[in-house]
Amino acid sequence: MDAYDTRSEYGVPSVAAAERVSAFLRAVYGWMCVGLGVTAAVAFGVAASPRIVQALVSNQLLFFALIGGELALVFYLSARVAQLAPAGFSARIGSRCAMAACASATSR
Repeated sequence: MDAYDTRSEYGVPSVAAAERVSAFLRAVYGWMCVGLGVTAAVAFGVAASPRIVQALVSNQLLFFALIGGELALVFYLSARVAQLAPAGFSARIGSRCAMAACASATSR
């Protein structure tokens, strides 16, 4: 039986399979909440610092380098998502959230 198959041998969803799927979705939404929290904290920190905002707005090279870095990280994570361990993934997703927050704080 496949790990994500929620049907028992009679075609009826089993309770254990439903609980596995529910636990998986709870973990996914938990990580999404953490990612949004990190993004909000970094965006608030960047927006509250006039020096960082001025550096990002006045320096086009830095601004586009951050956007390019964010896109490169997205492509890298998308290509390696199946091979990443959960601990390494959480560190990389935190850095991606920080880069997204920097880019979104300056795009006003």
